[in-house]
Amino acid sequence: ADSEATINGIISIPDEQDDGNVYIEVEATSRGDETAKDDKTIRVSVEELETGVTLRREGSGLRTIAPGESDTIVFNILSDGNGKQAIEVVAESQAGSWVVFEPATFDLDVDEAKVVSATVNVPLGTSDATYRLEVLIFDDNGYELAKSISNIVVQTPIEEIQDVSLCFADFSNLCLDSANFEITIEASKIQTASAGFIIENKGTVDVDVALELIMPDGSKDTDLYFDENSKEWRLAVSPSDTKLYPLKVQAGETLDWGALAVIAREVLPGTYTYTLNILSAIESSSGGYVFEILDQVTLTVTVEGDIISEETASEEEDSLLPGPSFLSVVGLLVLIVFRRKN
Repeated sequence: ADSEATINGIISIPDEQDDGNVYIEVEATSRGDETAKDDKTIRVSVEELETGVTLRREGSGLRTIAPGESDTIVFNILSDGNGKQAIEVVAESQAGSWVVFEPATFDLDVDEAKVVSATVNVPLGTSDATYRLEVLIFDDNGYELAKSISNIVVQTPIEEIQDVSLCFADFSNLCLDSANFEITIEASKIQTASAGFIIENKGTVDVDVALELIMPDGSKDTDLYFDENSKEWRLAVSPSDTKLYPLKVQAGETLDWGALAVIAREVLPGTYTYTLNILSAIESSSGGYVFEILDQVTLTVTVEGDIISEETASEEEDSLLPGPSFLSVVGLLVLIVFRRKN
């Protein structure tokens, strides 16, 4: 007497049961007295189980991965169903076999969200290309609930090689084997000479370059030079002003229209060597450039002829027009470059 007991029961709803309310009567009867009994009615609201999820990817759907390397794509899975769902995450398409999920299977309650990490491991030796990756969500009945598509760009890292060369060109506009180009002019006259050169970027990275012309006495960054005999030389290089405005040479690019022009004013017999450097130009924190020599060629001008006596030279000077100006050498240079480009 005055005691109680707890009884657990399981209500199983048949698969074919329609939506709506179902009433279940529960009756308790005394074994010793059948008239001593009580009953309760349980109302069960039957609703069709709705499954569904929302699949969201964090970050970009375009991932670049090198062969032998890996990357992780994070997904958020949110329940759209009205009951607990058993979820399986599967990777398919070209890159499907490269993916490992954590977790790959789990239960998802109503209004619950789950974070899933997809680690993409690109095998060594994979060809550079773009591979499709499909991430699919299935329930325990094998129904597809959601899909996300990503693209995996497999790209082998390019080794950064800086290799810029400078050479003088022959009449066919091909590089000379020698790093020295020789020109012969006559002494005691106004003489012009020129040489074309080629800049080639044989490396794998773009390079900003500048040109530097060094006179026989070591001076540079000038277009006017007086030799040891106080004779005047005018020089110009195209492309010009590259120390102020460096020239970008792309990987694999060849610039075959460069030119060096010289005008010598009544210079004396001898040998004069001019050096042309090609420099890498790296912008410094102060706003200028830091230069480093990449390659070098030399132009040797051999002056042949007799030395004219001072009296004869004086008479000839009186009959000559004014000496060559920088505009003269620039004009010569423009003509040379135009011919080389065409």
